[in-house]
Amino acid sequence: MKKIVKILLAAAALSTSLFAADGYQMSICTSDNTKLCYGGKQIFLSGMNIAWFKFSQDVGRGGYKGSLLYVDETLVRKTFKDLRAAGGNTARWWLYTNNAMDPIIDSNTNKVTGIEESTIANVKTVLDLAEEYGVVVSICLLSFDMAKDTAYSPNTVAGWSRFNYEANRLMLEDTSYTRAFINNAVVPLVKLYKNHPALLTWEVFNEPEGMVTGFGEGWGTTLTTIANVQRVINMVADAIHKEAPANLVSNGSANTGMTSDIAGTNYYTDALLLASNGNKYSLGTLDFYQVHYYPEWNTNIQSVFHHAASYWNVGKPLVIGEFPAASWTQTSINAHANGEDRRMTIDSAYAFAYDNGYAGALSWMMYGETPTFYGSDGTVWGIDSSASALTALYDAHKDAIMLKDVVIDDHTGENAWMQVTYDNSAENAQISYTKSYNLTGATSVTFDIINSGTQSITYMLVFQTGATDNWGWYQSESQKCTVIAGDTTTCTFDLANIAKYDDPSALITAHLNQIAAVFLVATEAYTGTVYIDNIATDNGIVIQNFDTEYDVFSPAGTEAASISVTTYFDGTKASIPSIAKDLNVSNMYFMNGSLNMTIPASGNLTVNLFNLKGDRVATLHKGMIKAGTHSFAVKNITQGMYIMQAQGTAGLFTGKILVK
Repeated sequence: MKKIVKILLAAAALSTSLFAADGYQMSICTSDNTKLCYGGKQIFLSGMNIAWFKFSQDVGRGGYKGSLLYVDETLVRKTFKDLRAAGGNTARWWLYTNNAMDPIIDSNTNKVTGIEESTIANVKTVLDLAEEYGVVVSICLLSFDMAKDTAYSPNTVAGWSRFNYEANRLMLEDTSYTRAFINNAVVPLVKLYKNHPALLTWEVFNEPEGMVTGFGEGWGTTLTTIANVQRVINMVADAIHKEAPANLVSNGSANTGMTSDIAGTNYYTDALLLASNGNKYSLGTLDFYQVHYYPEWNTNIQSVFHHAASYWNVGKPLVIGEFPAASWTQTSINAHANGEDRRMTIDSAYAFAYDNGYAGALSWMMYGETPTFYGSDGTVWGIDSSASALTALYDAHKDAIMLKDVVIDDHTGENAWMQVTYDNSAENAQISYTKSYNLTGATSVTFDIINSGTQSITYMLVFQTGATDNWGWYQSESQKCTVIAGDTTTCTFDLANIAKYDDPSALITAHLNQIAAVFLVATEAYTGTVYIDNIATDNGIVIQNFDTEYDVFSPAGTEAASISVTTYFDGTKASIPSIAKDLNVSNMYFMNGSLNMTIPASGNLTVNLFNLKGDRVATLHKGMIKAGTHSFAVKNITQGMYIMQAQGTAGLFTGKILVK
């Protein structure tokens, strides 16, 4: 990942764009200015909000040591694969959010001075993988959370974030500070990605009304005015349109009462936005609108699911940017509705949006939220609760939804392992899996591990408990599992010996019913690849068996950039490099496009090349071979360091080789 960033930055220095001039595909349809087109063809944006992989920490620099934050490529891939498999074509992703981790803000002047290199790399990762799966992304720059002046400031002392409320306030209220944000945090990204085929739109705000006076006093903690919001939107949109005339700019409004004169007031008309800066920024208007709907907060008068898009009379495409990602059918929903019936199934919601002229519908949110505000039945909003509705809409209107034909293999019925590759990672490198578990009744946790590297690896098992009154980090400091190079081991951890990191007497056994996350921490520096399977308790609770592609742990902590994690499908454990490690390969070197080495004994042999992330890039030989010196041609491989594995009847040999 670090190497990729350096390459990206070098390319950025040479060019204002990394993509072909015709790469960007979105437009307002010429045949109907209330519809969106992709590649000149009218489409319907059918999808979901991501909306973040880790709230306000998808970009920038954070954590106790201020390390660069990199999105987990495997999780990003899983996100778009799951969305596309369900039939979706659009995702909405929040970028700077509240500016807690990025952009870079000068502590003396409170002005934005730039962005971190990880932000550039992360945006590229998200857009590249989205394009691979035929998905477009709405990049939402800021959220009303930037006005929560007490929400993150306590953590700045501990180094958790760089949240600076005063800088955020000035960004909203002072033109020179707004300009610094635009010039140093918006335009640089627009220059790089304005021609990316997976870019849907630059979205200025998420629900800016939440930090504005006069809207039920907002839901931020310190409020600004709608005039300031209009001014910022006008300036940001103008700068984007000047740099990238073809790019669409949007804004995510809390409801139709703030984006339509029919339900209230449209504060984002061309005339009002232009007037906010005295008509100085003539390109600073929105290309289409996004509005949100939640039955608890919006009456039928404001409901996008009780009126067609044309009813709102906005004269531009209208996308339903947020709505519940599961059916809202509980009778209690009407308790706040003065007799109105607001209930609806998720399938009907997507179908209504399509049938009634909306330009798209994006449910909230992919990675789960459990609603409590209208008598929820316990359903978690997520991809699982929206998938059937997305699929039904796709099946009914494939031509209007499919942006790119993608074949997705779900590997149904196959056994898989989690493949973890460490690229010279330091001690305490972490991988984590965030999911709620009730492990009541369990006394131990086990998992199988194959160490295919050339050095030992030692793991500590860590749990994070989830309840706010019993939040804790519980680790197996007194018991660890070491796997020597080339060996297969079953690691066993006694739960009775796992205690809170700062209190050895506080055992996790009292909180097994509220597990929120599981971590595997490599306690020593390590380079190499391991395979992990079947993390489970002794009473039959499967924490993870990794048989669903890309449903794996994520790199975490300060060493995240040096770790890659993916799913390894190959039938059985025996197909992964065996525990034997006594194949005495000698005289190994690379010369004249070939890998040369001496094999000690005749027999079956497979010779593979892996990159440093653990991905197999070439099979140089597979089959019978005689003892002696052999030369294997290396074709279509870029120069660099690789890991060579020779596995045969005589054992296994792993070593690094420089291809030049």
